[in-house]
Amino acid sequence: MDSRTSNSVKNILSGVGIKLFLLILQFASKTLFVKYLDAYLGINSLLSSALSYLNITELGIGTAINFAMYKPIADNDTEKISQYIKYYKKIYHILGLITIALGVLIAFIMPYLFDINELSFGYREIYIIYVLYIVNACFGYFVFPARGGFLAACQKEYKLTVINFIGSIVSILLQLVTMMLCGKSFLSFVLYTAIPIIVSVIQRFWSGICIEKWYPQIKLKPSGGLSREEKKNLYKNTFGLAIEKICIIMNNSVDSIIISALIGITILGKYSLYYTIISLVGGFTSAMFSSLAPSIGNLNSVGNTTQKKSVFNELYCISVWVYGFCAISYCVIIQPFMVVWAGEDKLLNCVVPITIGLNFLLGGMTSAVTGFRNGCGLYYRGRYRPIVYTILNVIFSLSIGRFLSMQFGEAWGIVGIVSATIISRMAITWWFDAYIVFKDIFMENCKTYLMRYLLDFLAIVVAGTIVYVLCLCLSGLNPWIQILLMCIICVLLVNGLMWIILHRSPGFKSAKNRVYIVLTHIFRSK
Repeated sequence: MDSRTSNSVKNILSGVGIKLFLLILQFASKTLFVKYLDAYLGINSLLSSALSYLNITELGIGTAINFAMYKPIADNDTEKISQYIKYYKKIYHILGLITIALGVLIAFIMPYLFDINELSFGYREIYIIYVLYIVNACFGYFVFPARGGFLAACQKEYKLTVINFIGSIVSILLQLVTMMLCGKSFLSFVLYTAIPIIVSVIQRFWSGICIEKWYPQIKLKPSGGLSREEKKNLYKNTFGLAIEKICIIMNNSVDSIIISALIGITILGKYSLYYTIISLVGGFTSAMFSSLAPSIGNLNSVGNTTQKKSVFNELYCISVWVYGFCAISYCVIIQPFMVVWAGEDKLLNCVVPITIGLNFLLGGMTSAVTGFRNGCGLYYRGRYRPIVYTILNVIFSLSIGRFLSMQFGEAWGIVGIVSATIISRMAITWWFDAYIVFKDIFMENCKTYLMRYLLDFLAIVVAGTIVYVLCLCLSGLNPWIQILLMCIICVLLVNGLMWIILHRSPGFKSAKNRVYIVLTHIFRSK
């Protein structure tokens, strides 16, 4: 295996392997949260969404610097690497101070995002948790901010697997013990929130020391600084990334905020359970594709157009299969699963998880385009399109969500809000991102890809409908038996249907060979 493929495999295996195990632990943690702290479900989801805006201050400059370091790392240009790391630290310290100021500003807005009468506790408790979130958001800007970025640019993130693994396990296990010991008290909720922050602090120190030991050159003091042209390129890419990041954060959190403000924080708590499951699945699948970004950046530097297109087709086939299988399985299994996991009182109308599944599928199918756009540093191109997307999303969420909730009830209001995300994505970012990637990287028209995407999506919807209707015949059975039979049907039938959909697609054979290489690497390593 060549170096790029080898690093990709290592990053995928470390990323996916750790995600798979942590998914189980996170699910156990969430299960106990539902059992002991269900009164805090809504406010926990709202705070997580609202405080995600604190991450806006990073503005994507870390990603831009990582991209800029690909070439000096490949050339072993120690002086240039040191210059970037020095600049990285300076910018991140400034951003940390801005984050603190932004956190104070958001504190004044919080009371307008929910009805305090729906909660069994007051503002004092909410602001205690809020302060913990601010500490968590700011700490990374001041302690070893550049080390992780340097490792990512080296395609060596897998080296932190053990540290991340231990930190996550300790954090989740302490949360589990805390909830079992403290029960349903507010202290339990405070400790549940504080434990990951404390562990993250220790983990960051540990990681920083290890990276410094592996790569002592990062401690070298540069003799000069970045040139004006280099800073200009960084600012240019950062500007595009900043808009992108702000809009991604807004779009990821706007649904929960609007549900809380428009429909209620209690219904938000139920929605958060459905969203948690798809987020766990999404975290597992995205780990696979995000691990490939540095390798795509390397391919863009040394590969030709034919090689790039071949890898793109492989990634597209894999993403369609993986996200298609996960989306269909989620829509089919989630309702009986919710009954045994959280109880019938937490169920929402089946149209809610179906809409969530469709949104997950449409976003996941663009993983190949997103991977190439980020991996090849196309941050400045199309920099304004996320703004239009976000504005449309907010307008559609408020209008469609309010209309459907008033006409058909709370569940349909959620459907309207999530559907607004789907409509906005398809109207703006879906086709434009493809246009940028195909024009700038592959030097060809994207119409064939867009048509292929739509046909594959429709085929997956038809396949999902077949499986869903078939599984309706299992209604009335014990929920555990339902889940077992549905899992068997999904593994056998959904994968069979995905093969029918994709086996003639460009890149399918090479994708199959690529997966074989990964599996071979796994078994040989054993």
